[in-house]
Amino acid sequence: MRIAASSEHTTAYHIRNVVFFMAVIAMNYTLARPSPVDFLFVTAAALSVFVNQTIRVSYLCLVLLLVTWMTSYTVASIPFLDEEVVGDEMFKKTFVVSLGLIAGYVSMSWGLRQYHQFLYVYITSATIAATIGILGFILNIPLVLWDGRAAAFIDDPNMYGSFLLPAVIGCVYLLGNGIGNAGCSSP
Repeated sequence: MRIAASSEHTTAYHIRNVVFFMAVIAMNYTLARPSPVDFLFVTAAALSVFVNQTIRVSYLCLVLLLVTWMTSYTVASIPFLDEEVVGDEMFKKTFVVSLGLIAGYVSMSWGLRQYHQFLYVYITSATIAATIGILGFILNIPLVLWDGRAAAFIDDPNMYGSFLLPAVIGCVYLLGNGIGNAGCSSP
């Protein structure tokens, strides 16, 4: 199996990427479980079956690291499995790791153009979340606050902050490479 050249990408490849980008936008809503993002990521993974791509060594290293991490928190949690919250947290962590593995697999077939498209979609998604969180905090809207902290429609303010930070790094990358600063000229 090999990664097809960009002009040879299949319809399944394009549909899978659109579904994946929709999942990135849907990351803004995780209040109800299962959330739309869960279904979209699983759909993107299922569509990956129809995309001809190789598995890179770097992806296998990611899988190995994440499986090792999952094994460590599972083994450490065994004495506490009788507590309801421990099982729920293990399930949530495992599911989030699986979403990360899906994202790694999908992005493994991208070229620079698709990577930049992803950054635009991610930054747009984070901008929506930041706007909702800021307005909710200023207007003290309980639906988008968690314990007085901005969370937008994401079910945990810690995940909300973790969601926003990569968008800032993506902006720095795009601007640092002269991408996305239309109208600005270099001296």
